[in-house]
Amino acid sequence: MENIKINALLNYLGETEETATIETLKHDDNKTVFVDNMEYIILTDEEADEYYREYQLSLIDDLGLDAFSDWAKDYILDNFTFSYSETFNDIQYEDAVSYVDDLKYSGDLDDELSRYGCENEEELIDLLCEEDSEEWFKSVFGIDEYNRIIIENDLIDWEEVIEWIKEVDGRGVMASYDGVEMELENDLYAYRIN
Repeated sequence: MENIKINALLNYLGETEETATIETLKHDDNKTVFVDNMEYIILTDEEADEYYREYQLSLIDDLGLDAFSDWAKDYILDNFTFSYSETFNDIQYEDAVSYVDDLKYSGDLDDELSRYGCENEEELIDLLCEEDSEEWFKSVFGIDEYNRIIIENDLIDWEEVIEWIKEVDGRGVMASYDGVEMELENDLYAYRIN
């Protein structure tokens, strides 16, 4: 491990190479150091951001949206989803066509055309599809069904979610021992992991 990283951690901990037992791992690109049998990861700011991103992506891969509390799930679904309006447009259109077919079958189509001031079926279908399809879907089928479709089709912008989590919680979550991000000298950061 680079001596700069080790010295920065030792200075933070108030230790020296003479007072502490130090062991490094060679297989992890010189990021992990043991000081008195306590394991730390030492990273540059850029490395910490990338490590944090990979850490969060792994958690999301394992647990998906269940990795978050209920309020965070709601916030994510309200703020970090890709537009899926084309699918909701299709669902809305199919529903309108089905409704018009039902009117034809029941013999009520002429009454409904008259009520809406439409001259034909296509005008009625267009009128029924004027509302924003995503809002229409939520009002007809409910927010839970809407969220199910968002989750099922992986329409969450996870990169934006990760940035939001970092703003809210910080990178300290990588310090599995105590949740503390240690800001060292030389723009380095350390995380105790045992």
